[in-house]
Amino acid sequence: QVGTPSVTTSIGAEAMKGSLDWNGFIEDDLEIFTEKAVLLYNDKSTWYLAQQNGVKIINERYSAVKFADDFIFLIEKIDLLVHRQQNFIGQILNHHTVQSTKYMSLWIAEKNRK
Repeated sequence: QVGTPSVTTSIGAEAMKGSLDWNGFIEDDLEIFTEKAVLLYNDKSTWYLAQQNGVKIINERYSAVKFADDFIFLIEKIDLLVHRQQNFIGQILNHHTVQSTKYMSLWIAEKNRK
């Protein structure tokens, strides 16, 4: 929202920028990494250029306008009941979420009884 440039590693930038220029620097060497962070902080023109690159990344790679229709179509197309029945990990997570609430309630009731 405020357009803050960044310095990150190649893993940090992975799959985020596509073929666009990064909004700062991508550096895996620790010493150069810190030099680039200082450069961004001290050099206004470098900061603003990186900031513009960040805006471009957001607008071209993460714009809701580009993805909203396809996303909504996929959600509407999914048969939620079948999807949830086939999602074993989701079933486990849901079960344990419910169980944790149950046991927390029992613990509170027991604590208040004393």
